[in-house]
Amino acid sequence: PFRLKFMSSLQGPVPGRLQSQTQCGSAGRSRSPRRPSVVTPRQAAVMPAEPSAYSDLLGPLLAAAQPGGGGGARRPVGELEAKGEVRFGEVSPDFPIAPVDEPSNRTLLENVRAPGRENPTPKSCYDLVVLGAGVGGLISCIVGKQLGLSIAMVERHYTGGDCLNTGCVPSKALLAAAKRVALVKTSSELGIILPEGPVRVDFAGVMGRVRAVRADISKHDSIKRYTEDVGVDVFTGEAAFAGPRAVSLDAGGGKKVELAFRKCVVATGAAARVIPPLKGVEHLTNGNFWNLEELPARLTVIGAGPIGLELAQAMQRLGSQVTVIDTLPRIMGKEDEAAAALVRESMERDGVVFVMSTRSLQVKRGDGGLYRAPFGLYECTVELPDGGRQVLVSEALMSSTGRVPNTKTLEVKRAGVSLADDGGIATDSMLRTANPDIFAAGDCLPGPERFTHMAEWQARVAVRNAFLDEDLDARRLLVPRATYTDPEV
Repeated sequence: PFRLKFMSSLQGPVPGRLQSQTQCGSAGRSRSPRRPSVVTPRQAAVMPAEPSAYSDLLGPLLAAAQPGGGGGARRPVGELEAKGEVRFGEVSPDFPIAPVDEPSNRTLLENVRAPGRENPTPKSCYDLVVLGAGVGGLISCIVGKQLGLSIAMVERHYTGGDCLNTGCVPSKALLAAAKRVALVKTSSELGIILPEGPVRVDFAGVMGRVRAVRADISKHDSIKRYTEDVGVDVFTGEAAFAGPRAVSLDAGGGKKVELAFRKCVVATGAAARVIPPLKGVEHLTNGNFWNLEELPARLTVIGAGPIGLELAQAMQRLGSQVTVIDTLPRIMGKEDEAAAALVRESMERDGVVFVMSTRSLQVKRGDGGLYRAPFGLYECTVELPDGGRQVLVSEALMSSTGRVPNTKTLEVKRAGVSLADDGGIATDSMLRTANPDIFAAGDCLPGPERFTHMAEWQARVAVRNAFLDEDLDARRLLVPRATYTDPEV
């Protein structure tokens, strides 16, 4: 609702709105009345709403301060800096949308990439430059615009980020289809008797609908919307820091643009990790899975975490024979063991096969298509706990072995920004980096907890701390999570 209804707060003068700066001088900010920096749920319930553009409450989502723990003294940036060499994991590339001739994909590309569009002429200085146009970046722009700031946003691939293009939206559309199949197959349990024979699934039709849903939603995250309705200068290209208050943009074709800023929010997200056995081997990730045009008869999924399990169960229900492999002894290692056991039992009833506690993996791929038949066959050789070996042959292989922050090409040292051991942007508890004018939000931060809704709230925290001195402590956000298997956890 915050994303879709913000325009009402932009009509006419808004009490407490900051004055936009025209020159990149002092990074100081105008002070405005604000509610206390930490609000408990009890306080939030009785606090009157303030007539300001930034009066959305963080309170109900904040945990109470704990002695010596979250919500205490501000955590120094140094605590998150890499103690040794930063370990940039191998990441999958930015996959192009396919098939390009599909009408829904043409609509999507027009919204999130706008082929042929020229970048705007940059202002001499922006109050806020946002790197990345995923949820963290888009929300940073909305909150910044509510404060009356001049804003530039840079995206190298597609606006909307993972959630729109490769995550929340397409995955839940696929899961909806798979759930319908499961309900039909078990309808006799409710006394509903269908004609005998197997349930036929038109996989091309399923994927077509998934892509159509994605295209329809894409207008909300489109370049046109953020340019015309929100009033952001949207730039397309590869960004890197040119200094402590400037970003250099490679727009392709030898075109270079420099964007000066008073404040910056890094929201470049993360990409699928490529494990060593898959280096140089074409395979599916959540980034290109949605390009599938035909159903692979067999699918091997590497990784028994949320992404791998959701798609494994869906594909099994839609007609693939799915095998999940992992080095861990059980699935969903971060969740309650009893809950994970129930999910495994349910997936095994669907027909999914699990090969757990593997010690090593070797992968070979033959010639053939990645998204449609004739597929290139994969041979995955895994070492089992007893020392034996098992060879898994499949038409498709998907890796879901974690994600790596998109920070390697940012040249953060030029801006005085530090990185954590995993390559994430190191910040203090206010999401401020070692450079006090640069903040970060979303999946580019260190750690394994990467969720769309978390990126949204981190963006709100980062922008408000940058311009309002609210000192909101991001460690005190209470972050719910769900894995959309059947049953859900």
